[in-house]
Amino acid sequence: MSPDSIRKHLVTSELSCLADQLDAVILFFGDYRSAHQAITRRKIEVMHSADYRLLIYSGVIAGALDDSDALDYFDNATKCAESKTDSYAAQHRAATFEIKRQSRLEEGAKRLAQAKKRYIDEETPEGQLDLAIMHNLVALTYLQSRDGSPDSSLQSANEHLTSFMNAAATNVELASRAGRYSSQVAINTAQLRVFSENAGEAARILKTNLDTARRRAFDYLPEALGEYAYSLYLIDNHKSAIRYATEAFWRYQQIGAIQGIRASRNIVTACLYKQNSLDEAEHIAELSETDPLGIQGLDNLV
Repeated sequence: MSPDSIRKHLVTSELSCLADQLDAVILFFGDYRSAHQAITRRKIEVMHSADYRLLIYSGVIAGALDDSDALDYFDNATKCAESKTDSYAAQHRAATFEIKRQSRLEEGAKRLAQAKKRYIDEETPEGQLDLAIMHNLVALTYLQSRDGSPDSSLQSANEHLTSFMNAAATNVELASRAGRYSSQVAINTAQLRVFSENAGEAARILKTNLDTARRRAFDYLPEALGEYAYSLYLIDNHKSAIRYATEAFWRYQQIGAIQGIRASRNIVTACLYKQNSLDEAEHIAELSETDPLGIQGLDNLV
């Protein structure tokens, strides 16, 4: 579908199914710009919809385009949430936007502190998971501001995740969510190691994370594979990086995740260049442009 077709489809879709339509557009086409243009035209409708999913998706899309309307969507999602943990999730996304996209670290940290006080019930499994997510973002804030201890915050995140997993071990849905956030904590920890010029330790952390994803969070396996492949590239283990990036590619291809398909091919391309396999590298790079859905795979080159 062309960007014009996507935009027209989203503008004319029934409001009741717009959240699903937005989800599909981002998953299959990765076209944040067209989705953003559509929700901007329908902002008044969306803001008054009282549809939590629609407001969250709209906030995520606006945030990806650095549009401060994201905060309006997230604040309205907070108001119509059906549980404290959903309210916290909306405010967490708002704080993430302020910290990551706007570099308003103080405002983001203040929002997190208020959300913790209002919405996190530390006595429940969901509250433990929310605390883990919060400490993970606090670690990023410390990293960007160079004030405080990111490692300490990540350790706290892991402790709350462990507490949550112990309490929710028999709940498959909650355990999967825990696996996802455990992966995020591992990725952030690995990034700290890379910044400290310890890419080997980062690769070790991400290998453990990959093994955990295979056992507990299969839905997030493609991301874990891709992150591990990139860490292997950083330590010049190109053969293994190609192997894991290839697995990530096929898993992304199965679900039509265009951004993941491109990222996996980029890792393979970079490794082939490093191995001086220039023709093969250029061919994979061309496929990234001409075959965004991954239909032609990696052309049996790796």
